[in-house]
Amino acid sequence: MDNFTTKRKIVILIIAMLITFTVGSKILLNGDKGEIEIDENAIFLDDLEPESEFEIDPEKIEDLQADEDELPSHVVVHITGEVAKPGVVTLENGGRVIDAIKKAGGLLSSADENNINLAQKLFDEDKINIPRVGDDLEVDDETLISSQGISNPIQQNPSNSASVGVNINMASKEELKTLPGIGDVTADKIIDYRETTKFSSVEDIKNVSGIGEKKFEAIQSMITIK
Repeated sequence: MDNFTTKRKIVILIIAMLITFTVGSKILLNGDKGEIEIDENAIFLDDLEPESEFEIDPEKIEDLQADEDELPSHVVVHITGEVAKPGVVTLENGGRVIDAIKKAGGLLSSADENNINLAQKLFDEDKINIPRVGDDLEVDDETLISSQGISNPIQQNPSNSASVGVNINMASKEELKTLPGIGDVTADKIIDYRETTKFSSVEDIKNVSGIGEKKFEAIQSMITIK
């Protein structure tokens, strides 16, 4: 009876060892395969090429920087006529006639305010004459008349070629540089452009790199193609 019990114990021990060996083998085999299975179709970050939302043209950056350097921060104009303090005043670039009047102490009671374009933009070296009520504007040498018959009190510097219109198809580099905001870099680009494509309208100058809508507005009335 004791022998049978001993044999029974040995059999149970052998069975337990076999079970332990089998389970252990499976664990080892699974361990050799690795704990993480990698999908062959998986995409890793290293495989992706970085894409930017937009590309910046280095030449355009250079143009913008050049344009910014060419635009003066201030303009100097001469105001005369019916203002409290006639003389030379300095305004921020893009200043208007009304800004110059304020700098000159304001209008006198004798000023003909109805014939003044207060919103007109000013450029460096402009001369403004504020007319008196009753002045004959059409024969006043210091006052210009617009095509609408409303007084334009600005008189361009006679030495400035922009006053008679700069022909962008024929003007020299120095003549182009008389336009506000046009420096050496932009003048060269205008000349390079017209050597291959003549300007058929003044708006075509916006095709020149570095001349945007804002700069075009500043020179539009001062350029011609004829």
